[in-house]
Formats: sequence, structure tokens, C-alpha cells
Amino acid sequence: MISPLYPHLAPMTFSWGFLKTGLPQASEAFRSWLKSYSSHFETIYLDGSLDKTLEQMQPLTLPASKRLLISTQSNWIACFENGVKGADLLSFMSILTTHLNCEGLVIRCATDKRMYSPHDKNEHFTNLGFDVFAPGAGDSVGPIRSVSLTQYYGKWKFKQGGNLLRGEIAEQYKMNPVQRRVTLESIDTFCHSLGLSPFAPSFYLNRSCLISMQEATDFPISRSLIEAQATFFNASELR
Repeated sequence: MISPLYPHLAPMTFSWGFLKTGLPQASEAFRSWLKSYSSHFETIYLDGSLDKTLEQMQPLTLPASKRLLISTQSNWIACFENGVKGADLLSFMSILTTHLNCEGLVIRCATDKRMYSPHDKNEHFTNLGFDVFAPGAGDSVGPIRSVSLTQYYGKWKFKQGGNLLRGEIAEQYKMNPVQRRVTLESIDTFCHSLGLSPFAPSFYLNRSCLISMQEATDFPISRSLIEAQATFFNASELR
């Protein structure tokens, strides 16, 4: 089970998001929202590559205790979480796109290419797709467009909601077998239509903001990166 961006840092790179705004605006909006219900958080501004910065997100926790906002070579910033099972950015995106009156995007890029058999006790899991968020989308919380392909223990399921957007290939959603309907390539193509290059390390700049909630050891589940990875795959898959 791997990710196209820094697979050795999965599950933090199973899923991540983008906000169409600047780093100062996003960090201030998120900190302002946090202050409305908690004063137990810390903000650190960092200079360094994305992979080195993600390493500072340990330990991984459930729920996520740290969020990284990082500048990119576009008018979007990227958002990562340190969730032990990967990022869960639904609430984060709904809040920030409303507060900042901007667009948001979450991509899911976890692929498991191992063959599955009924006697296999290892977890097989694929989650590919994207969610698009827009300001002024009404009172409901959630994306205006969602596309997903999931595989769990060899069972595949494709879902979509909302109106087709520019950059999507409608014919692909009708393909068989179902696992051809969403691919890393189709996610990348859609992102490029928005001016994003999510799988290219050089797309991410060395300016970021790390916002940490209370001490990670206070969270119900707290694991090192290696411990979290053991849930999904063998270390040999990361080489």
C-alpha cells in the first residue's frame, strides 16, 4: 500500500488538501477558529522541504493533533495532517473555505496493488479520489463534488456526487472493470486543471506553518511513523 508522494512518509501522504489562498491568511484563519474553543495549541513557522517538515509531525495520533500548511508554486497552499490512519480533512476544509471564502480540494491517493485471496489475513485497502469544496455552498457541510474509488479486501466500489467539473473525464467513470474509473493519473490530470502538481516534490516550497494541538501523548492513540505503517504494509513496500 503506497502513495505517489513520499511513500516512506505514508500514511501522512495517503491524503492531503489544498486551499486557494496564501499561507499567512490560512494560518491566521485556522488559529482564529481554534481560539474560539481552545487555547492549547502551538504555532511554529518552518523553513525546509516538505519531506523533512512532515517528519516533524510525529508521533501520529488519533484524532490528528498536528496540521501542516505549506506554500506551493501556485496560488494554493497545501494541507497535511498527522492522523495515524491518514488525514481526515472534511471539517478542516469546510471551516477554512467558509472563513476564507476560498476554494478547497482534498485528494486521496492510497493504492494497494497486492493480489487478494480469501485466505489472506493482511489488510488490503485502496482509496483514490478527490473532494472539491467551494465557499457559499449552502448550509450543508461537505464538498460540492466528490469522486471516490475504494477497495477493501478485494471488493471495489465507485461513487460520485455533485456536478462534473472541468478537468474530469466523464467517459472514464463508465469504464469496466471498476478499478479503471479513478487512477492516480486521472487525479493528477484533474489537479493540473486547477494549476496544481500534487505528486511533484518540487511543487512544494520551503515555507510552512505547523499548528499543534495539546501534547500528542494526551491523545487516545499515539504511534511513531514506523508503528503506524505496520498497520498497512510491510517495510519492504516503502523501498
